[in-house]
Amino acid sequence: MKILTAQEFEEEMLPQVLNRGKADISSIEASVKKIVADVRDEGDKALLMYTEKFDKVSLTVARSQP
Repeated sequence: MKILTAQEFEEEMLPQVLNRGKADISSIEASVKKIVADVRDEGDKALLMYTEKFDKVSLTVARSQP
């Protein structure tokens, strides 16, 4: 753990803390819109595909028995 004086915090960390919510997300916006559209259009099929792609987990849909 690094201990900072108030002045050190203000100089080193405060700008990072104040600007952390100002990230530029424009570079990922198109990808996110495609994922949302795929899930909207394809439902569970898209969810399973993206789970495997991003989480490296292969899931299947449980079939209910009559």
